[in-house]
Amino acid sequence: MRTLKPEITETRKKKILQTIIYQYITTGKPVSSDNITKNYHLNLSPASIRKIMSDLEKEGFLTHPHTSSGRVPSDKGYRWFVDSLSDLQKLAVTEKRKILDEFRQHMGEMDEVFLKTSQLLSLVSNYTGFVVAPKMDRNKIKTLELVKISEDKVMVLIVTDSGFVKHYILNTGPVVDERMLRYISEIFNEKYSGVALSEFKGKIYEIKDELEKRLKVSEDFMKAFSKNLLSDENEHLYIEGTSNILPALDKKNYDYLSSLIKVLEQKKMLINMLEKDIEKIKGVEVTIGKENKLPALNELSFIKTVYKVGDSPLGVLGIIGPKRMEYSKMISIVNLIGEMTNQLLNKYSK
Repeated sequence: MRTLKPEITETRKKKILQTIIYQYITTGKPVSSDNITKNYHLNLSPASIRKIMSDLEKEGFLTHPHTSSGRVPSDKGYRWFVDSLSDLQKLAVTEKRKILDEFRQHMGEMDEVFLKTSQLLSLVSNYTGFVVAPKMDRNKIKTLELVKISEDKVMVLIVTDSGFVKHYILNTGPVVDERMLRYISEIFNEKYSGVALSEFKGKIYEIKDELEKRLKVSEDFMKAFSKNLLSDENEHLYIEGTSNILPALDKKNYDYLSSLIKVLEQKKMLINMLEKDIEKIKGVEVTIGKENKLPALNELSFIKTVYKVGDSPLGVLGIIGPKRMEYSKMISIVNLIGEMTNQLLNKYSK
């Protein structure tokens, strides 16, 4: 009996696995050895193909649905497939032009950026698009202004290096005049322009004594100012097209669908998962099935990237879809829209 070299055996296994995953992504149906023999010219006998498929199942790359003689990819199989994509599929010219036109048309106002980006991701992928808006803490102060808006109210307006704006109203009483507010603003800008908000929160009281001495700023004013600045703001998740992924899932598994919808609606757990290790994400990252940690997401894949101002990561955007998706195309879409978002945010930060 002729023994094949190990490298030949591995090459054949990779070819069969690639073929099965491609066929399953295309049709959504379990793939049998007969299907491969009839539709793909691999120069292998049916017996050899069955043997290789059996080996791939034993190694955890394929799984065998009880109701079918065919195989489907496991999470491990999808992971191999994604990792083996050496060249990202080039987006068709018409698709790329559509993305660029949509982006330019709708990105005029900063407030609309994240909503429109999530809609665009969903539109061009036909799955679910999402954007996690950044925590203000990740931004650096560009300017801070205190503006008197009535006899007893002051608006605190903070503009960050990435173009985001934080504002809130202080009830100050009639003791604070406009000249004093301008002077306080000048002091803050002189000392803290370019400082991250996360650091600024710990530095407010560094000049407390100076303000109280020079301007007789009250203790109540400083407490109100710092309390509002230090207040936690929930991160916002913009998510569009959640209904697009439901047709690809098992509609009979009502418990799973119910838990999935609950996670998508609650958002907090989803945000925490998407933002985990944000500093470590390089390029486009793919997580498949159980790699997503939350049981409600075990039948889905996430394709995400980080958007930045300069080298500072601000948040995450991407696509949620079934494990049976066209990964190379989805990776290309997320990569392109991520790059355009970076360009837009860096434009706003200047």
